[in-house]
Amino acid sequence: MSLVVGVVTGIVWWVWQPLWSDGSVAGAVVAFGTAGVAAISPAVIHDRGLTRFGRVWRSVGALLGMVGLFIAAVPYTTTEDFEWNGWLVGVIVVAALAAAAALAVARGRARLEPLVAIGVLAVAGLMVLWDTGTDTSDVDLADWAHAATGVVAFVGLAVALVAIGTLRDNPVLTVIAMIGLVVFTTFRAFSVFAAIVEGAWLFLVLGLIFPATGFLFDRAGREIAASLDDSTSEGAPS
Repeated sequence: MSLVVGVVTGIVWWVWQPLWSDGSVAGAVVAFGTAGVAAISPAVIHDRGLTRFGRVWRSVGALLGMVGLFIAAVPYTTTEDFEWNGWLVGVIVVAALAAAAALAVARGRARLEPLVAIGVLAVAGLMVLWDTGTDTSDVDLADWAHAATGVVAFVGLAVALVAIGTLRDNPVLTVIAMIGLVVFTTFRAFSVFAAIVEGAWLFLVLGLIFPATGFLFDRAGREIAASLDDSTSEGAPS
């Protein structure tokens, strides 16, 4: 519990301090993304001894990564009003050092976790830099491509969390991935169908999308768990 309190307090400070000087959306993406990298890295290091601490760090890192990617995937998220400051540079440097330490200590598939966190931060940053404009009355091919990229990236992250949660026997990661994917799907569906469907029909459509997303995610999670269990059993010595 002391670790949980410390991690929560540290993450709040990590995100709040840079945004105090730069309150832009792009600054929030950098803060959450680097916090995710900085949390996943000690999780990998703790696996060499303090596995219970690793579970806490890994769960927090997964949540932070999903939040950062969610913000970046929101339509019309841009670098407007973004300015570099010392705190943003500092969190990037600390996150890079933590990831380097994790990659140096980790062995085998464990190295994929900090690499995934770095990849999430990179994709989120590129999506923020990919400015498609803010005119909602003129949606072109670039807007659809930006939206599709965000959906694919978020679904890919959710699947990766399910796989890691299965390998690490950490059901919290699966829960985080499921809730994040359902919320993201509902949000994107609302933003799309709100312009097409009106009144009670809108909530009916969303009511169908919500359980359908949960059902498909549950089936996908079971398939991933079964595939990983089969590969593990085949690689085990007889």
